[in-house]
This record gives sequence, C-alpha cells and structure tokens, in this order.
Amino acid sequence: MTFQEKSAWILLLVSAAVGAWYGHQLWQAGGLGADSQILTAIVVFIILAIIVHIAAGILGPKGADITDERDRRIARRGGMVGGAVLNVALLLIIALSLRDQNWLIANIAFLGLLIGEGAKALWQVVLYRVEG
Repeated sequence: MTFQEKSAWILLLVSAAVGAWYGHQLWQAGGLGADSQILTAIVVFIILAIIVHIAAGILGPKGADITDERDRRIARRGGMVGGAVLNVALLLIIALSLRDQNWLIANIAFLGLLIGEGAKALWQVVLYRVEG
C-alpha cells in the first residue's frame, strides 16, 4: 500500500470519526440549527489528521515521499469527486444564508467540508482497490 493510499484511508477514517462525533453533538443539541462545538470539531479534525499522518510516516517510512503517475491520477479523480460534493454544500450554504440562520449555515458548511473530504478519500481508496 502506497503512502498516498494510506493517506486516503487516514482522511476517510478521521472524517468519519469526527463527523460521527460532531453529528452526535448536533443531534444532542437539537439539530443543524443548534449552537455547536464547530471550532472544537475543526481543530480536532486537523490535529487528528496530522498526528495519524505523522504516525503512518514513522511506522512506514518506505515510499512516503514517492509518487507515481497512478497516485497522481487517483488524487486528481478523487479531488474532482470531493470538489463536486463541496460545490453542492456551497450551494446549500448560499441558499440558507438568504434566510440568515448563522448556526445552520456554519454547521452545514463544516459538515460539507467533512463529507467532501470523506468522499474524496473514499473514492481514492476505491480507485486504489479497483486499479490495484
């Protein structure tokens, strides 16, 4: 497994874990329009992704800095899927901003980022398995 594939798995798992925790927090607070711990969730996502990437690099340093054409093609295709999901989330943000519900907008924006990153990583993992 290349380091790029490990990175896709890491981002997929971190996105799912933080998304599940954050979704649970929103559900307990009363839904998408509720006050939330969005800043905490963002910081946890970033720190967790960095720590797990560092651990993966330390535990499997061989090939961590090697990228081939297949890795670049998969990253490009994964990025296109993640970008499409993010664009849909941005359209929802624009539509909801017209209603001026700040927490709703912030929560959907953050969830859109998490889902977009998760979709990108999932698609990359699928492509590694299909093309692998």
